[in-house]
Amino acid sequence: MKLVDERFFYPLFNQQHLSDVISRSILNPVCALPEEDQEECITLYRMMRSRMSQSNAEQIDNLIIKGYLKALMYIIFSHYSQAGLQPDGEKRSLAARRQSIFCRFIQLLQANCLHEREVAWYAGVLDVPPRRLSRMTYEFGGHLASDYVDLFVESEAKHLLGNGWHTIFEISDLLHFASQSHFCRYFKNLTGYSPTDYRRWVSA
Repeated sequence: MKLVDERFFYPLFNQQHLSDVISRSILNPVCALPEEDQEECITLYRMMRSRMSQSNAEQIDNLIIKGYLKALMYIIFSHYSQAGLQPDGEKRSLAARRQSIFCRFIQLLQANCLHEREVAWYAGVLDVPPRRLSRMTYEFGGHLASDYVDLFVESEAKHLLGNGWHTIFEISDLLHFASQSHFCRYFKNLTGYSPTDYRRWVSA
């Protein structure tokens, strides 16, 4: 297995983290780290380089390197989490209002993506037409609103398939699909894998 692929990242940034990662990285693409955290990140990087240069491709070495990388990413992510989003001023510009709607959309997705997959529902809560919402999400995030819905649902589905705690039928029920076959078609359309094949691949 590669050192860095989605089997590594999805357990780290599952649906519970995605809203913060997306919102804050778009609004604050440059995140300054305190000097002590910079030093810690550099130390972790050097430890990874050292371990990789000495590694014999054994499973335990891969696990150690991944542990270092996860620690480094959590340090950076913690500062994104602490960074404040732009406040809502009484006389916000149109751009600031659109930005606020985008952030609220991402937050709504985090809270409701398991049972709401229709863009019209989110647009209704935000009191904007669905097409206008998609224009806003494309303006600030580079993707249509429906793409973000799929991203959150796909992320949670991969997380549930990867941890092995639930059957595929149970996952389709947890994600509020009408049937297991509906979930399987939806998942394969997004990823190119059936849920069974993805579970087999991610556990390889």
